[in-house]
Amino acid sequence: MAEKPYSLLFQGSAYDWPQLGLGLNAETPVSSDKLNAIAVQNESDPNNIYILLLKNPSLIIGYAFATRISDDSAKAEMIAVSPAYRGKGCMGILMDGLEAALSQRRFSFVEMDATKRLNVNKSINNHYKNRVVSSKEGRDTTYFRIRL
Repeated sequence: MAEKPYSLLFQGSAYDWPQLGLGLNAETPVSSDKLNAIAVQNESDPNNIYILLLKNPSLIIGYAFATRISDDSAKAEMIAVSPAYRGKGCMGILMDGLEAALSQRRFSFVEMDATKRLNVNKSINNHYKNRVVSSKEGRDTTYFRIRL
């Protein structure tokens, strides 16, 4: 299989996720007994950061994608966890991985639009309540600016 640039991974095209997980494990050892959030960045595309949530070296159960919007802020554009793993703390591990990757790259804030469906916006607000700098209610989403 031809290697795809990381920047194309989450744009709806098919990808061999198990192979990607194995490739990542070769670069970054993954523990088989716990969930691992692995940061992936294509050096030719430094403004985009991807986080993969691996259950084991070959099973990717979630991902997050963030892009630089200013010198100190990134926007979390997509965040998803497989339905079979929702409600089990996976989102927190994924977000912790995203925050660590953004902090390492010297960002001070992450921004996101959280859907109101399934009360995701309420979960985000409760989880980050002490660090929410601003929020704005929209029709279907709530915008958050969160201090890292």
